[in-house]
Amino acid sequence: MFNKIIFLFLILCTTSVFASNNNQQYSIDLIIFTHINNQSLYSEHWTNELIQPIIKNAVELLAPDSPLLQKQTNNGTPISQNYILRPSQLFGLKKEALKLSKDSNYKIVLRLSWLQDRKSLEAGRWIHLIGGQPYDGNGQLIDANLSDQKPTYWEINGKLKIRLNHYFNINTQLYLTLPQSVTNGDTTAYKPIPLQTFKMIESRRTRSNELNYFDHPLFGMLLKISKYEAPHV
Repeated sequence: MFNKIIFLFLILCTTSVFASNNNQQYSIDLIIFTHINNQSLYSEHWTNELIQPIIKNAVELLAPDSPLLQKQTNNGTPISQNYILRPSQLFGLKKEALKLSKDSNYKIVLRLSWLQDRKSLEAGRWIHLIGGQPYDGNGQLIDANLSDQKPTYWEINGKLKIRLNHYFNINTQLYLTLPQSVTNGDTTAYKPIPLQTFKMIESRRTRSNELNYFDHPLFGMLLKISKYEAPHV
């Protein structure tokens, strides 16, 4: 009888720990920055191409008060509450962001922080990342402060996937799109769309609390995954 009680106790403890682990939330902090100068522009021979990433079924990150939560995106993808943006005052990587902002060789294009639970990380869905300078369908700059025009292209557009197994497995499909006047590319190649795209396709395995640097001659990404503990009230 005593052995049965011990056995049941161990099962209950294991179940409790498993449930607790499934409810564990993680904070993902990300900075994407550009590094554009003559040295980086001429470091390689770039393919003259214009790319729009395929983002169908990718999760859209939304603020907690977004009216789109628990609804559908334009492409029919359900919005999950397991991918919720954090307010800017709670962003991580503060030292790294400050260092980048003080160096004129770098420009921060996108900075995000969001929470995910263990279950969503184990599912490993693609997350849509978008930001920086918007362009219209003709490749002309859009002034976001003066226009409500919907952009066709973005400076940074792509997707990121984080899947938790024994480690965090990270995959990136990120695209940097710049005016060919900046890259000195052939402006007749995609006339009348004078834009050029550069891609960062990488895979990486990491642990919690490790700072990861994804490198490209023209842009880069810093990413860190940390266990999140809700503040005690």
